Amino acid sequence: MRVDQLSWSETAGWSAVAADRRAADLVFFFGGRRAVACGARYRDLRTQFPDAHILGCSTGGQIRNDDLIDDEIVGAAIGFDNTELRLACEPAVGPESSRSCGAAIVKALAAPRLVAIFVLSDGLNVNGSELVAGIAGAVGERVTITGGLAGDGSEFQETFVAGNCAPCRHLVAAVGFYGSAIRFGHGNAGG
Repeated sequence: MRVDQLSWSETAGWSAVAADRRAADLVFFFGGRRAVACGARYRDLRTQFPDAHILGCSTGGQIRNDDLIDDEIVGAAIGFDNTELRLACEPAVGPESSRSCGAAIVKALAAPRLVAIFVLSDGLNVNGSELVAGIAGAVGERVTITGGLAGDGSEFQETFVAGNCAPCRHLVAAVGFYGSAIRFGHGNAGG
């Protein structure tokens, strides 16, 4: 696995990625709502990484190295040697359909060698617990599930998710990881 950290700021643009590292299979990006919503940063990434799955969302703040930042975009371009990836998206029509949305994501990603799902969801129109319950109910305990809800800083007006498309509202996007060459670990903390 090869990982290159990415960052974007209004003043500096995108950090440089060596030409030989642009063959990424998966690109994650996370940023403030205003920086992400316009779609220009997604289009930049699509140009830089034309063959990669691109998954990202608006946040309530990003972490880059040891810094917490608000006005930039951070990300990672990841290349795999022996891991298959698939990306699936579903509309987030409202909290009452969160469980069925999770089940639909799994239906799109289902395959015998599925080992993990990383999901990003609209943060205002989805019940996260129900979304995870829909995913977990369809895959059982054999598949690791991780990810998060898109944020909007402290405004709580609208959130954006991108899944091989420009960031948009009311979307759930997930990437499935397949095969025995990858292992997932995860954790969480609060406070």
